[in-house]
Amino acid sequence: MTRLVPLLVVLLGALAFVGHRDRAHGAALRVQARGDFWHAVDTDGAPLLLPRNEPGVRLTTGDVLQLDEPESELHRYETLAFRVAKLDTGAFVQIDLRADGQAAYRIVVVPGDPVGVFAVWREGDGEPVVLERAQLPRPDSDPFAPLRINLRLGGPRFSVSVDDEPAIRVLDERLAHGAVSLSARDGSIMLRALQAKGSSTDQSGRRESFTWFDDLGDLQAASPWPRRQRSALIAAAFLLAWFGWVAACWCGRGTRGPAGGVVLGASVGLMPLAAVAVLAWGHRVARPIGSGQEWLVPFAWGAALLGCALCWKVLAAVSSGSGPGNPVARRPWSLAIGVVLTALAAWSASEHVGRALEPLHAAEQEALALAPPAPVPDRPQVDLGPHDALLEPGPWRDVEIRADVVLQPHSALQLRLRARDPQVPAGVTFVLPSDPRRRTTFMREEAWTFEPLGSGSPAVAPERSHALRITADGRRFRAFLDGALVAEARSLAHPSGAIVGMAAPGSVRLTNLVVRSPGTAADAVPGAGLERLLAGLWIAGLILLVAGLAAWLLDVPWIRAWEAAAYAGLPLVAALWLASAGGRMGTTLTAHAAVASVLIAAQGAWVQRSSAASGSSGAGRLAPKLGLVLACAALCPWAITSATRRQLVPANAMLNGMSYTHWRGERLEPDLLYLTHPLARRWNHYLAQHRFRGRAFAVPKPPGTRRVIALGGSSTWGFRLPVDLRADWPSQLEELLATRDDPGGPVEVEVVNAAYPGAIGDRLYRLLRDALLPFEPDLVVLSLYYNDSFALSRGNEQQYLAQVTAPGFTRPAWAALADQREDERSKRALKDIMAAFARGKDEHTTAALWDGLDHADPPSPPERFAAMLTRFAQLARDEQFELVLVKEPVAGDQVKLWKPEFYAAMDRVAAEYGLIVVDPRPALAARGEAHLFVDEIHPTPAGNAVLAGELLPVVTEHLGL
Repeated sequence: MTRLVPLLVVLLGALAFVGHRDRAHGAALRVQARGDFWHAVDTDGAPLLLPRNEPGVRLTTGDVLQLDEPESELHRYETLAFRVAKLDTGAFVQIDLRADGQAAYRIVVVPGDPVGVFAVWREGDGEPVVLERAQLPRPDSDPFAPLRINLRLGGPRFSVSVDDEPAIRVLDERLAHGAVSLSARDGSIMLRALQAKGSSTDQSGRRESFTWFDDLGDLQAASPWPRRQRSALIAAAFLLAWFGWVAACWCGRGTRGPAGGVVLGASVGLMPLAAVAVLAWGHRVARPIGSGQEWLVPFAWGAALLGCALCWKVLAAVSSGSGPGNPVARRPWSLAIGVVLTALAAWSASEHVGRALEPLHAAEQEALALAPPAPVPDRPQVDLGPHDALLEPGPWRDVEIRADVVLQPHSALQLRLRARDPQVPAGVTFVLPSDPRRRTTFMREEAWTFEPLGSGSPAVAPERSHALRITADGRRFRAFLDGALVAEARSLAHPSGAIVGMAAPGSVRLTNLVVRSPGTAADAVPGAGLERLLAGLWIAGLILLVAGLAAWLLDVPWIRAWEAAAYAGLPLVAALWLASAGGRMGTTLTAHAAVASVLIAAQGAWVQRSSAASGSSGAGRLAPKLGLVLACAALCPWAITSATRRQLVPANAMLNGMSYTHWRGERLEPDLLYLTHPLARRWNHYLAQHRFRGRAFAVPKPPGTRRVIALGGSSTWGFRLPVDLRADWPSQLEELLATRDDPGGPVEVEVVNAAYPGAIGDRLYRLLRDALLPFEPDLVVLSLYYNDSFALSRGNEQQYLAQVTAPGFTRPAWAALADQREDERSKRALKDIMAAFARGKDEHTTAALWDGLDHADPPSPPERFAAMLTRFAQLARDEQFELVLVKEPVAGDQVKLWKPEFYAAMDRVAAEYGLIVVDPRPALAARGEAHLFVDEIHPTPAGNAVLAGELLPVVTEHLGL
């Protein structure tokens, strides 16, 4: 049996490797999104390509799935069914029915709690008209869970239901026939299944029924290794490696016979696997924010450590006797076990990295397969300011940009390369500043970060012409200024996309602008093998380093020390592989893994020392020397994070849970926080293309024009409302102002919707002060409450931002753990006040509850809210524009956290500075609020109309109209 064990281990390892290679290969392959009765195209009208192993069709903004029309037949759809899940926080589904030329019925379904459903009529260039709307409660449901959308189409009537709940009915005779398509808006969705039923009539007049159904299984990879079989194969390889070794040693002693060896071998072999499984399960259930099960994480680690400690004790007992099980005779086995476990640890790390990188490599290969965009005409001169943007759409990948650049003082040129969606601030961005406080460098620009990428150089001199040349070649980006290399970076996170140029901030002039794509052969992109190999070598090398130091310091055979180090490394990497979300290892998991790695290594070293050198003179030197071994063991999680932390994208749940403390980097400038701090950039569409909800406004404003700037969060921005509907209250307010009767003559009034989702007052204040004042507002309308009630309860962002903008501030890498602790503390503070408020449910108890809780920040949320409003009022006085405050309403005027205190703070500040406060709650209540909100905070188009109507007389009075 002992001779068969190595062969068995090698065979099972080879099978597991083949199975995972098959899975990895399937992830990299792309397939055209097309079925028997449908096809999908991307934003450019090209066939949409998808990974084979995705459970459906992924559609992003601009992608369209079209139901095919049978040729030479008159047919009509009677029922349609879709199973759709949103992948991004703000994504919604758009279904065009009976599209005929420029006319179509449009069904908009907004997932959430509740689900919003709209029926819209669209014709030509006219404004879309909302025919019907409804909201369906979806309590206790995952907002990303799939929805079943059913449509019945019968003549002039059609109805929509969601998850078998009736939503809307429409009677309209304008269109009887036409095409059907489905698309995503404001994010990505996953279409899991689709079905169409109807009837068709051929040229002879014969009518036949048809039923089409597709569960999209054709898009999945045909693999001989299903997921469960692969997992079972890996578990069996890991388990039987332990079982074979322990059973062989035990049976060699002959004390309990083969049956006892089987039982003990199975028990010991199951211990590490069970520990890792418990760890992964504990971290998975504790990951959701506010789940109330955070205690499971340390509990899971305790179970893992207990299992490993018990395993070590049993192994020590097995190997302490005479014969084949003694330490001297087991050295070949120690070598074999060390090799096997080190190889498994290195392979697991490689798979961990490959799982994250392969989709990016596949996207890069797909970008290569697309034809490069046609050369753009050379531009003799381009002036960029706070309202201008240079846009070159298309699948740009390898590109060369040349221009002569002149920057005004304290300005910066920002060129975003490979922007997948030009309306989102994401891509590899080159920044060329004339402000000496900033550096010339490439930036990683995402929804969660805005940080330097690669090397850089100081700022350039203003008001001088500089010859700029930028090249993007595969994953390599370089920038040359006057012939000298000034910045260089590598990244494959953005394989292709548009080019967007802006001045942020200030103004920039580009002359002799040339944009060219040299094109690259498809075989020029290396695969993910190098990154995976390096990740595996990191882990293997660290395990050997720990083994060498342990053998030297603890006076044990190097082979036995290697075995102990391999035991320490494998559970760590396996836990990382199983527990991390999408391959990303968070800060909390990193800290837990480091502690577990140290303790496991310490237990192993102690057991080996006790069994091999007990009573020797080296025992006294154990304590002072053990620290170095433990420090080396702690390098294992660092190796993993260093290989993967810059490559991956967090899930939406992580994005929603992020706070300002997740930022790490150099000192930020106070007047540039709106531009450089990741949380202030997130979902701020103005920083993507200098547009406000799809519109650009001139700077300076045209003569005779009055300008209103609307500031707020998602309810002001128009969350869950399609942009082309212009149903947000700033757009409706502008329409009301345009159609008013003006006895003094027509006056052009522009309403700028400068709100963005997730915004809070302090960030809006910086955006207004440092970026929006050049738009010369006559009036600013500020609508606040909801977001600030949570943000101010969670922590003192102003205090934190004061620290990161203080002179001499630095943020070392290890400070991430301190930031994580502060973030967890702020989450608990918010959770405590929310729980206490839910128990009290009294408008007048919030302040008392807050005083009874333990908070490190003395100012209460209402005090900080009032201070923020005071800064707005003082800015309005200094810059001489009018300010109107709006009490942001909630559905049904519900009792909410800090609502009376924040509303009272608005009244106090308004009385002190002579401001007008608009309270739309009475008007909403008079209209009946059943159909005025799609959820507790976001108004429907009708709700936005009420808000616009309440603001109209106030705005006209302030503007003197």
